[in-house]
Amino acid sequence: LVGVALRVLGTIVVLWYALSATVTKPMWRDVSFDVVDDRLTTMRFELTQPTDMTIDCTVIAHETKHGVVGRTVVTVGPTQTPSTVHEVQIKTTTLAVIGTVRTCAERTG
Repeated sequence: LVGVALRVLGTIVVLWYALSATVTKPMWRDVSFDVVDDRLTTMRFELTQPTDMTIDCTVIAHETKHGVVGRTVVTVGPTQTPSTVHEVQIKTTTLAVIGTVRTCAERTG
């Protein structure tokens, strides 16, 4: 009985730690992209963040062999709602086939 109680308690502690580690970090998901031409790709993504945080997101465009042909950094300031959708234009050096968010992180400094 004591062993079962310790396992349950251990599971609760691990879950609490895992959830608390992600609460203050931004999360994102790609919504859509549109290859306008060989010099421009438009990317839409959803960002969930603490409302008082400023976030920098790196958005990239890839060509057919997965090489990066365009990159831009989007800064999202504090928001009134935790989840927002953003559209960004990525200037490309050649025709892209996909746009995606590489990373989002709290702005430092």
